[in-house]
Amino acid sequence: SSGSRPPSCRGDSIAAPPPPLAFESEGLRRTATSADPSAPLAPGWEQVKSKSQNAHYYCHRASRRVTWNRTEAVVGDEQDEDGRALAPGWEVARSKSTDSIYYHHLASGRTTWNSSEARIGYPSYWRHASQTSSFLDLVHGGPAFRQVQMLLSSTFLTIRTRDRKSRLPLALEAVRIWRIENSTVWQKYASHRAGLQEMAREACTSLLGCSPPAKTQELLPCEIKKTMSDNVNEIYVFHGTSPSGVAAIARQGFDIRRAAGTACYGQGVYFSECSSKSDEYAAVEEEGLHKGLCAMLLCRVSLGIVLTWPHAEFSEELKIAWNSGHYHSILGDRQQLRGTYREFVLPPKSCFGSYPEYLIVYKRIFDDDCSDSGSP
Repeated sequence: SSGSRPPSCRGDSIAAPPPPLAFESEGLRRTATSADPSAPLAPGWEQVKSKSQNAHYYCHRASRRVTWNRTEAVVGDEQDEDGRALAPGWEVARSKSTDSIYYHHLASGRTTWNSSEARIGYPSYWRHASQTSSFLDLVHGGPAFRQVQMLLSSTFLTIRTRDRKSRLPLALEAVRIWRIENSTVWQKYASHRAGLQEMAREACTSLLGCSPPAKTQELLPCEIKKTMSDNVNEIYVFHGTSPSGVAAIARQGFDIRRAAGTACYGQGVYFSECSSKSDEYAAVEEEGLHKGLCAMLLCRVSLGIVLTWPHAEFSEELKIAWNSGHYHSILGDRQQLRGTYREFVLPPKSCFGSYPEYLIVYKRIFDDDCSDSGSP
């Protein structure tokens, strides 16, 4: 309702806000009326008296921000214990008058004591979404199992390429699925994505992507779709490896040093929109808890500006195009060339552009319903 909206700054005058009691939220009313009136205001903030309401509110002149919530405008804690990365354009500063930490946005001049406004957060559906310290957790079960199994099944094609070293299964069936919540790896990814988002904002347009979109996009649940950035071509794609391999990636993220320089489109981390393609690179676990099973990852990838390459192999032309510095990812389109698959590649300079979000342990299903022997 209009009564819950903050006031606005216009020129040298500030429009009178609605009274604090008009807030719909009880929490906001308590905050507005119970903040310590003796706490000093942060740099750039001033207290303003509304004559019509006979009450004070707070205005930040540089950013035009206004609020009834005094805690947004006063000095915060003396120590900054928030482990989340700063968003682009923000820096940590210390008030000389109070010796307390606050945050300053260089371009707009805006300041705040609220670390969540200046730092990169986590997806809202994560178990640890509100945590500010470091964490690494594998979250099992819930709706994610059905959603990821659906992606695994719906993107499986009965197409075999020369990369497959075992016989082609009829389908893939998930045995167990975990969501990887790794604060350190996420912060690297989110910082990379934020840099691309800043580029898109400066260009006032979305970055050039791929056409058609990745097959996984139309199959994603709304809960996940609303957390994605279309303007930087953020997608979900698969990466095949072994159960022991995915465990290492879950802990540390992708290690570009392990990427082969002799791959089709050069050194990089390779992804596919089809589970059947990523399954070609998956290895059957020979022993242990997951003996006889395979593994792959469902990853968030921010493609940025995509270099679509319709040719079969790496070439000097591809090297020249990539070295121009204009692109952030490569799309090897063998679907158009040979009717097989498209592969998405993040070369070394874009290696932080992916986040391994779902770990999938699965089995291959054959027409004789037996496990994969590993032979063609």
